[in-house]
Amino acid sequence: MEKKCSYAVYGAFFGALFPIGAIVLDVIVRGLPVTLSGAYTALETQPLHWIISSAPLFLGLFAAIAGTRQDTVLLTAFQAISVQLTVPRVPRVPR
Repeated sequence: MEKKCSYAVYGAFFGALFPIGAIVLDVIVRGLPVTLSGAYTALETQPLHWIISSAPLFLGLFAAIAGTRQDTVLLTAFQAISVQLTVPRVPRVPR
């Protein structure tokens, strides 16, 4: 579970850059004041921002899925190494 949570957090933080960047760019392009009220106006009047604002949720979800798969790969590799270390080595016969 170690990678799943960290991947989800990183994915959500990365996804948060999209709505922040889109809203800041829209505020600047439309000539609105660069304040929270300007950002709210841009968010309220442009429905595309509603879709863009869902990016942290979906990127966090997909990153959590990737983290789960990474956890599985690491567990399988750890188990393979531990089995390899517990199996006695058979000496090679010289030819």
